[in-house]
Amino acid sequence: MANQRKLTDNQIHLLKLIYKFRFVTADLLSEYRNQSNSTIHDSLSRLQQRGLINRRYDNQDKIHGRPAGYFLESGGVKELNDHIEVNDRIAHSYYKNKSVSPDFVDHCLHIFQAYNNFRADYGDKVSMLAKAELADYDQFPATTPDLFIQHQDNGKQYNLYIYENAHWFVVDKHIKQNINHCEEDEWPGQYPNLLMACPSLRTQQKLLRKYETNLEDFDMYFTTTEALLSGDQKIWVEPASPETMITKG
Repeated sequence: MANQRKLTDNQIHLLKLIYKFRFVTADLLSEYRNQSNSTIHDSLSRLQQRGLINRRYDNQDKIHGRPAGYFLESGGVKELNDHIEVNDRIAHSYYKNKSVSPDFVDHCLHIFQAYNNFRADYGDKVSMLAKAELADYDQFPATTPDLFIQHQDNGKQYNLYIYENAHWFVVDKHIKQNINHCEEDEWPGQYPNLLMACPSLRTQQKLLRKYETNLEDFDMYFTTTEALLSGDQKIWVEPASPETMITKG
């Protein structure tokens, strides 16, 4: 019986991915693992039957065309803690997964989609950490990025922030947090460049104008969240040359 209850490597990996992004969908997992949707659904169903994960999907999700969002149950967190070091603060926040807003779920799914897009574009040339993993480090600004990205070839690092409905001054506040953090020498080595996925083109243009004379020790690049999730590569613009779309690498 003990052997029957033991998780497979495939199941442990799925739990790790759900921990990493907090909410996942079958489609995003299928894209990440290059497996059929039916295979992913079967794997998720088995984990759900064991009480390790659950899903959010109601009539409102159906009306708005939102897919089912899978998340860790408390049993899944405890099981995963036998295989990796789960951050206590992150684990505690995950116990609220059933009650967080649909917008928050969408935000988590957008982070996973952005991760998949970068992975498709750059493969092993980049390594990426999501919020759950960043909780184990103390060198990040007060508002931690949605993804921390490091290019393996040139060593460049990026803090990526994704916004869906935020006012422009919220985005600006997080930019200033990074500026202050950099000036306080809180980062070991060259400070990461900023990638800001704005909620709208209007917000993007407003921030481009504000930072067109940017003299910080790191570069800033702006796009919209819609463009980021599209999978296109040439989506980033710099304040110094807002007319030119570039690919980050």
